[in-house]
Amino acid sequence: MGVKKQNGTIVHFLPEAIPMGIVTMRVDRQIRYRHSRLHSAGHLIGHVLETAGRLKAIKAHHWPDEAKVTFDNPDGISVTADAVQTWFDEAVARQLPRHVAYRGDVRLIGFGTDWAYPCGGTHVAHTGELAGVRIEAVSVRKGQLSVRYHD
Repeated sequence: MGVKKQNGTIVHFLPEAIPMGIVTMRVDRQIRYRHSRLHSAGHLIGHVLETAGRLKAIKAHHWPDEAKVTFDNPDGISVTADAVQTWFDEAVARQLPRHVAYRGDVRLIGFGTDWAYPCGGTHVAHTGELAGVRIEAVSVRKGQLSVRYHD
């Protein structure tokens, strides 16, 4: 299922048409919470690495068993998974609250008060909910640095 904003309304869409009529949607709370944790973790990883060095998050993928954040890395900066884990865990321990702001129609999501990313996804209430997220690997190649993580 996809989601987009059309004329001020949030629209959910499927890859193929369904018959006209009443539709019931159910949200699996456990699955949604897992996705919210992975999504929020990706934002936090982006923030801690952008803060630590001259890196800029350029894409992210938050699906279970495939989660990663990729950064533009023209200087070939290298960092270890252990270092990223330490920075991440420090932010988790601070239990920074989620904040939501808008710039026109663009929703901005951050934790704490000094940063936010444009995002329409679901997120945890504070960084303390990200305890247990593990940094799996860091790789550097072709001018990019990628961080893989899992819950």
